[in-house]
Amino acid sequence: MEVYNLHDVVSPSQLRSAAAAEVRKNANVTNPKVIDMLLFKGMEELMNIVNQSKQRHHIVGQYVVGNQGLVQDVSGKDRDASNFLKKFYSRNYS
Repeated sequence: MEVYNLHDVVSPSQLRSAAAAEVRKNANVTNPKVIDMLLFKGMEELMNIVNQSKQRHHIVGQYVVGNQGLVQDVSGKDRDASNFLKKFYSRNYS
């Protein structure tokens, strides 16, 4: 959170919850080969974040605003936005 300056966007507990939700969405997987692949991808994601291979907007988009992220309804704050922007936001953040 310090490296990516995420304190103004999300709290540590919310970010932990979003990461835990990413893990829990694969809770029903029982195939050992798939589990190994998921572990490898998870470690790769962690190393990309630790090594700063991702930029701040990648982290915010994936874990704060993304499909399984914390913000599900971005249309509430954009009531005065044009129809074009509402469609754009709904396609990219929901």
